[in-house]
Amino acid sequence: MLDTTSYADKLTPQLNELLKSFTGSECIMVRKIKEKDSIKGKHGNCHLNVKSYIDKSGGTSISGWLLNRLPNLIDKGMYVWSFHSVWHKPDGKLLDVTEDKHYIGRDKSIFIPDTKRTPDLLEGTSYNNFLVFTERAFAEHYGRSIGKEINTHTLYWCDTVMTRLIGIDEHSGVYRYLNKEYPNNIQKMCDEYELEIVNGRPLPRPNSKYQHGVPANMIFDYSISTRG
Repeated sequence: MLDTTSYADKLTPQLNELLKSFTGSECIMVRKIKEKDSIKGKHGNCHLNVKSYIDKSGGTSISGWLLNRLPNLIDKGMYVWSFHSVWHKPDGKLLDVTEDKHYIGRDKSIFIPDTKRTPDLLEGTSYNNFLVFTERAFAEHYGRSIGKEINTHTLYWCDTVMTRLIGIDEHSGVYRYLNKEYPNNIQKMCDEYELEIVNGRPLPRPNSKYQHGVPANMIFDYSISTRG
């Protein structure tokens, strides 16, 4: 049993049930580490940052979903979540050891442990962000702005700028990091989408079937960012 504080009473019952069905857990608050106690880690590299604490002091990693604290969107019923890891300390307490721009000056993070999904640091895979709308008026307004019909209380995978959405059942949600630590992922992307790297940029190979544009889902398969 984790030593945590529930956040479920801050969400609607319907949203709570939807999130619990997806993750297997309820929303909680996790204490953030104080700067004086932190190990110097990379901003946004939560999975590797937690591993550093485990390597030094023991404990385990718990992965799940961090609420992007965006009051102007949350107040309108739009919730955006990023895949995230926190440190389960040897004393049984949870600690969020990674800085996040949405929680500057905050003592606690809003987090949902996920019993079904974990990052793979050997293969270099993690999960895309997802979002959900609870208010129909704003869902319809947002959908018009990006040219997509959006339903309330429905989960969508989204890109980091929230302009491309696909249904949660249309993709596994898994994406591969594209950076020097995982060269096999870069090669896999090039082989799968008939690309070549030119001056650091992926471009279609001559006579590629994708020379007029790669499938939209590519952005959900591969990412140059480290995200959570």
